[in-house]
Amino acid sequence: MNTIILVIVLCGLIFFTIKRKSYGLMYYFAVRLIIPSSARVGNFSFNTVMLAVLLILTFSYLYACYREYCQEERQYLNSILGLCIGLLSLTFFSPLLTLSYQWGAFAQLVGTEIVPSILLMYYLWEEDEIKMFCYVVLLFTLFSSAYGIFTYFTSSNPIYELFNTSQDQMKDLDRYATGRYGLTGISVGIYDDKIAMSLISFLLAMFLFDKEIINEKIRYIVVGINLFNMFLTTQRSALFCFLMFMSYPLLGPDRSVYIKKYLSIILPIGLVLLLLDIEIVESFFSSIFLIFDDKAQEAAGIGGSSSSMRFMQYLNVLEYHNLLTIFTGEGYGFSSYYYKVIHDSKLYGLDDRFYGFESFLVHELMNVGIIGCIIWILFFCKIFKILHVRFKLPFMSMFICYVIVALMTDVSASFYLFFFLIVLNYKYYTIYDESFCLC
Repeated sequence: MNTIILVIVLCGLIFFTIKRKSYGLMYYFAVRLIIPSSARVGNFSFNTVMLAVLLILTFSYLYACYREYCQEERQYLNSILGLCIGLLSLTFFSPLLTLSYQWGAFAQLVGTEIVPSILLMYYLWEEDEIKMFCYVVLLFTLFSSAYGIFTYFTSSNPIYELFNTSQDQMKDLDRYATGRYGLTGISVGIYDDKIAMSLISFLLAMFLFDKEIINEKIRYIVVGINLFNMFLTTQRSALFCFLMFMSYPLLGPDRSVYIKKYLSIILPIGLVLLLLDIEIVESFFSSIFLIFDDKAQEAAGIGGSSSSMRFMQYLNVLEYHNLLTIFTGEGYGFSSYYYKVIHDSKLYGLDDRFYGFESFLVHELMNVGIIGCIIWILFFCKIFKILHVRFKLPFMSMFICYVIVALMTDVSASFYLFFFLIVLNYKYYTIYDESFCLC
């Protein structure tokens, strides 16, 4: 049954891509929000197959675009090529992993997470297409949020169960629930993973927050549903960083307007919640505002990663390296290899020294060492400079808040969406008049 559905979906991708390149990208984006990455066609993930079809159908057009455009589009591509060259050069220094293993892992990262944003950078130009893409994001944000809420209340995940052809077993959501905030379930969406669901919701909420071309009431209703789903994942980092993101209008010239708007919404809701004296509400605010206070979290009975745990992860990664690998890393993909071969997590659980390499910086420090981390930092700085569009505060806040949350919890299935949405933001702010943007 799932094979028939995937074939039909693939035919849809071919149809929309032939009709218009940007339509193919919108379709690709939508499919990635409704079909889990565990769906496979033979030995390949369905995401990889879709991307291959997109590239085959549009490669000649991409080449023509590359020759025509020589400003931000080419700079963005060149920045990615610089990242690839820098990180691939470090693979020759791995003391354990073969080049084929490392290059395969790196190709998967670049192919499924970054290449789609390159196509978006070159193919999306028309104002009507950008507006349509924003509405596609809105529609599938609603689907993603609604389905995540469904997984919470039913403790079931039929979409993941239908398409999961990988070796990973679906989680028992009743046992997976953390009980944080007094919640009895967990929202995982199509990802079968609460961290991935929280980060996807986090990115979608930030993107939609300021898109004035969408009706304000509809936009805020969808963002509200999305935030409720994010709350049901019980992941504090995304919630904490979204609160940081929402502060950006207070830095702009219209700060007084937003202070009044925020106070008119937050104060009544806050007073009602305080008067109700609900345990879930108290636990929620304690977990958010005490996120860096380990003793207060322990006293309040709040579980999850602590700052001391994260500090020990960094120390243990540094101790694991020798004098060479501390600079060049153990090899690209080593953090995954470690839990598959060296310390089989299915048999022994997570290693207490590293836990789950629960930070993008932690596992990249293990994979590519200090030099590799510097290459990543330079890459992020470069694309920020290319895409910032006259320092639009919403873009800056979205970019910085995602980097912070990635340092706190890793990127967990959200990397592709980050690159997709920052490029779409760039297109939006470039095309639309200043009056549409919250600056």
